Amino acid sequence: MNFCQPISGLDTFVEPESYHLIAQDEKSSFELKDVPSGNYDQIEISIGVDEAHNHSTDQEGDLDPSNDMVWDWDTGYKFLSLVGTYTGDTRNGGLVFHIGGDANYKTIRLNLPQPINLNHKSNYSLQLQADVNEIFQGPNLIDFDVMNTGGHGVGPSMIAENYSNGFLKVVGVH
Repeated sequence: MNFCQPISGLDTFVEPESYHLIAQDEKSSFELKDVPSGNYDQIEISIGVDEAHNHSTDQEGDLDPSNDMVWDWDTGYKFLSLVGTYTGDTRNGGLVFHIGGDANYKTIRLNLPQPINLNHKSNYSLQLQADVNEIFQGPNLIDFDVMNTGGHGVGPSMIAENYSNGFLKVVGVH
């Protein structure tokens, strides 16, 4: 996760080894440590594992293969794992999307609702909200009656384009 410098005079911070697995085993938060004092008004988040780390599953922390986010048939990581059921217009059934592949690594930049000034206060909490429906609605509409599984290829790339366009929002700074 990176705090960005979009406007002259604001600061930039890049978290080293910044891989965080969210929404697995009820994990819904993480802490950034050693963020230098400064003024920040955006956050940059990448979904996936960068190419330099994606093809080596000899990793620790949230990239540890025991977290079930590695492919069992190929070297690399699942960037997004959605498993469940659906009820469509003409049928219903299982839903399995494991999105991976270097082309599906996406970075999104989000504006903070108010700037963070770490010169005056050293502890902030950012609240992000994920709208899972957006992963399937825009800009590419995913019809589960047509496509309800995928990992690599055109369909998953459409989903990756969707998760890079409005799926996450910063809804609070405390």
